[in-house]
This record gives sequence, C-alpha cells and structure tokens, in this order.
Amino acid sequence: MPLDAGVVPLAPDRQDELEVLQDVHHHDEAQRDAARLTNLRNLQGGPAANDDHGPAQHRLTQVQHLPPRVLDDLEPGYPPEEDLLPKNRELTPEARRLMLADMQRVDELGQQRQYAEAKELALKVKAGLAWAGVGSAHVEWLLAVLSDYLAESEQAFKHITEAMRMDPLEPSIEKSFGIITDKLRRTLIDPERDPADESTHRLHGLLVQAGCADELVHLAFARHLAEVGKGEEAMKVLDAVLVLSPACRDAWVVKAVVAKKFGFIDEAAAAEAEAAACDGVPVPLFGIPGQAVA
Repeated sequence: MPLDAGVVPLAPDRQDELEVLQDVHHHDEAQRDAARLTNLRNLQGGPAANDDHGPAQHRLTQVQHLPPRVLDDLEPGYPPEEDLLPKNRELTPEARRLMLADMQRVDELGQQRQYAEAKELALKVKAGLAWAGVGSAHVEWLLAVLSDYLAESEQAFKHITEAMRMDPLEPSIEKSFGIITDKLRRTLIDPERDPADESTHRLHGLLVQAGCADELVHLAFARHLAEVGKGEEAMKVLDAVLVLSPACRDAWVVKAVVAKKFGFIDEAAAAEAEAAACDGVPVPLFGIPGQAVA
C-alpha cells in the first residue's frame, strides 16, 4: 500500500495555512537552536552568540547538541567549543581525516615534549569521538601517557584503565598500565609521604581497582586512617591484611603502633609479640599455616 494512501489532500485555500505553519515551525526550531548555542557558550565562557569560527572553515556549529554527559566526562579546563561532526552524529570521512591530522599533530607535540598542548588536542579528538558515540583505545592510551609525563597520576590511571577496557590485549597498553600503576604504588608507599595526605584514600582505591594493592599499599592506607583519627577503621584494614599474610612483620609492627595510639593496650602488646615472632619465618601460602594436602 502506498505510504500516502488514504491521505486526503488539503483544499487549496488551506495549503497557504500549512505553509505558514511550516515557516513558523522552522523559525521556532532555529530560535531554539540559537538559544542552546548561546547557553552552552555562556557556560563555557565563550562568546555569547557568535557562529563565526574564523579560518577553520571545516568546523561545524552543532556544538549546541553536544550531550551534557560528554562535557561531564571531559577533564576540567577543556570545553569543546566547536565540533567536527554533523548533526546526525555520524563520523563522516571528512571528520575522520581531520581527527587523524590532529592525532599526527599530537604525536609531533609529544616528541617536542609539549605535553600539555598535545593533551589538549587529544582531548579535543576524544570529545569528537564521544559526540559520534564511539571511542578509541589508542586515544585513551595517548592521554594516559601524556598525563603520566605531566605527573597527573590519577588522570593517567583513569585513561589507561579505559584503554585497557577497550583493548585488553594491546601490548603497548598493557606496558603503560604497568608503568602507571607502579608509579602510583611507589608514590603511596614512599616513606617520606605525608600520612595525612588527602589523596591517599583515592590512590589506594585506584590500586585496589587495578588489582595492584599488596600488603605495603594496604599498610600505607592503614597509616593514613590512623593519622586522620580513624583508628577503628585502620585496625580493620590491618586485621584484613593479617588474615591473608599472618607472617607479615610490617603489618604487626604497624598494628602495634596504631593500637598504642588509640589506647588498645592489649592488642598492642600482642602485635609486638607477633612481630618479634615473625623474624625469619616464611609467609605461608594464602596465610594458612601448616602443610598443604591434596
């Protein structure tokens, strides 16, 4: 059946009314689009209502349709003022060519050690991909490496874990994941680190998430909890470590110190005795003493 079957055509005297209504509708749509663009630019601190993008003729002006979640996911200080993608949210060949050119420029900036500029451009590419509903493990990996060079450890971890999620078998991503998580670990367990540092809780959580939290990481977290006055929570962390590693002398030593600080005298004495007994004792498998049997 034809799509227009059963549709009664408008009388000639009503056709003019329909055209007027269509004109009003298109005018309203244009006004709403302009208002959205103005509001977004105001939020981003850009010009209020200026669609002139200068010499970048290839850039389109559909940024007013950028979903708020894309802006929320971007790092602070990077508002995507313009977008390369058309309104239908498809990654066009032209947009892809422009992004590839930007990625080549990112590589050049990285080789010149202009890491901040390279990261800003890579974030622009990520925003364009997000607008098209796609992502790139390679872009996330580059952002992780650049963040690492900029000593932005938490941002580096965020990007490298996202790259691992997208492509868990890529060797370069796996290598960078190890480098970044190792730096986080060494930062957290540094003896010179302030135990009250507010980032300790976050770093500990990141290492737990990555499966890279060993006894020393948990002990650093317990010291932090004790330093900020959370003695009971610190003792719970230490007890959990000692369940799996009962011969961990460092854990017993830290537990003795924490117990003394919060007035748990009996537990402190017991922990000191256990620490003394651990000298030279091998750690049993899974923290279970005795000989394993089949």
